[in-house]
Amino acid sequence: MRKFISSLLICFSLCPMRAQTEMVVNPAYGDIRPWGTGKAESYDVAAFVCDGSLTGSLIKGVSIPLVSEGISDCSVWLASVLELSGGETRPDICEIDAVSEDGWLSVVFSEPYVIPAEGVYVGYSFTVNDIVDGTSEPVNVAEIGASGRFYVHSSRKYKKWGDYGLPYAADMQLTLEGDFHADAVSVSQLPELGGLHGEVCDSKVIIRNHGFEAVKSIEYVAEVGASTIEGRIDFPIPLEPEYFRDVEIPLSLQLDSNPGDSPYSFRVSIVNGVENRSYNPGMESRAYSYPYLPQRVPLVEEYTGVWCGWCPRGAVGMERMSALYPDSFVYAVYHKGEDPMATVDALPSDDALAPSAYIDRTLFVDPYNGLSAETAVTADDGIGEAWRQAQSVGTTGFISLKAQWSDSDKDVIDVDSRVSFVRRYSTSPYRVAYILTADGLHGEGPLWMQSNYYSGQEGYDNTELASLVDLPRHVADMRFDGVVVSATDADGMEGSLPGDVAMSEEYGHHYEFRVSDIRNLMGEELSVDKNRLHVIACIVNSVTGAVENCAISDVPEYSGISAVGASDDVSCSLHGDLLEISGVPSRSFVRVIGADGHVIYKGYAEGSATVRVPEEERIVIVNVNGRAFKMAR
Repeated sequence: MRKFISSLLICFSLCPMRAQTEMVVNPAYGDIRPWGTGKAESYDVAAFVCDGSLTGSLIKGVSIPLVSEGISDCSVWLASVLELSGGETRPDICEIDAVSEDGWLSVVFSEPYVIPAEGVYVGYSFTVNDIVDGTSEPVNVAEIGASGRFYVHSSRKYKKWGDYGLPYAADMQLTLEGDFHADAVSVSQLPELGGLHGEVCDSKVIIRNHGFEAVKSIEYVAEVGASTIEGRIDFPIPLEPEYFRDVEIPLSLQLDSNPGDSPYSFRVSIVNGVENRSYNPGMESRAYSYPYLPQRVPLVEEYTGVWCGWCPRGAVGMERMSALYPDSFVYAVYHKGEDPMATVDALPSDDALAPSAYIDRTLFVDPYNGLSAETAVTADDGIGEAWRQAQSVGTTGFISLKAQWSDSDKDVIDVDSRVSFVRRYSTSPYRVAYILTADGLHGEGPLWMQSNYYSGQEGYDNTELASLVDLPRHVADMRFDGVVVSATDADGMEGSLPGDVAMSEEYGHHYEFRVSDIRNLMGEELSVDKNRLHVIACIVNSVTGAVENCAISDVPEYSGISAVGASDDVSCSLHGDLLEISGVPSRSFVRVIGADGHVIYKGYAEGSATVRVPEEERIVIVNVNGRAFKMAR
């Protein structure tokens, strides 16, 4: 492995504005490593060069580090699109044949190419004739995790163009001609701000050094609503002139005191004590002041199978976490493969192994060890740590639900969910999805016997897996909890939430599960204990597949009386800043709303609830299961 730093001082004349006309840039930076397919085949490699600061510059030449022995048919080319014709790449701008000498493939274009605003693909091609020293991995890359910087096509393994190599960037030096400046910092990303109204919000801005000098300091101006903040950052380690490197800058900014959204901008005004010469010194975004901060309830989805001998540790993990956190740990278990409890064909995470788990469909974990590569002493030490990490991630959505039998035969489960957001979304990607789980599933016969590789193993005495050691290699009459027996589409139900979502507006949705419809993937009925069913409702980002928040409800005994609406026994009283609510029916959803519509409190309650109401709130509305009470001081 070698260290490569792009040299940005090739040849330039110093003028009063400290500009230069020629510069070398590289899509890769930092540590460089070899990459390849290990096969004797033809390679096409490209990087997409599309950066506003380079628009209008001339590409004069390209140099690529490449082995010189065991290869042939080398060329360097430019293309506006990556296309194949007859299985071969046909560059539509230009292509120059070349020979790799002393480990470098270099060309100079007779007519320099002007980089357009829509960008250009810079690529090279060669054929590996024999697998000799260096040709099994002939391509040099940097592991920087940036899309668009490493496209690959090959004659045997990568038969279609694609960004297959993520997270890599192609190591290639582009000699450019243009108007380049010494001190230039661009803002490449400005994420939205979001936090509790009136509070200080920790955020970040992402910048790039687009000058040919290292950046030692910057001065910036940030505007949030009507507030203007000026600041300075001195870098203990200067930002090197690596043209495509993103650097995160932490910020702490005051949000507006009133809930809502406002303009947010950030601009780098001064670089190294002089005016910023970047083409893009600033960006605009939005700042959201939330009326309250919803608590994230992570969804843990485990993937398992009775045929999987190491999977019992997942059952231990779910059991221990449920016992420790009965009111907040929400999990669903998907059985896979030839398993009598496999009921869902299209799994939320289709690449999931067994045993494995995903938290909110974004964080991949072991269902017992969590993020650790070693066996945890307790599940709480393992997956518990990962779960708490997910719990601490902010969310903008709140969801509640109520599940009940709609018939005396206890076949149809009515599910009503309510969703609200603490910010507006003019084009919301969110939908609602539902999962029905069952506890205590069991059956007879070989297909129901759980494989157990922990049987008779040593080294687990001090862990919560010790109980598995004493069980046989195949466990009969095992009870399975949290098993997914029915589910809607993992990406959510189309139309379950509107595309234009208002702040603090509550959106209701209804769904029905039928127990008589429960079948496994073999078409067989599953016998479930109707007293041990649970419904999970999730807010799902239909674009990314991530779960934003979730809630769980059991399905109580059928009473023949609708649970919608509060009991006549509900009463409210306001004493100072304490609101006392009494006579609340079992598992009722309670909301307390200020006169201007912002939510003071929301959550489930039973029997009674006490809510602290700010003194400035002269009038509040108390809503219990849809029945409203108006309280005034």
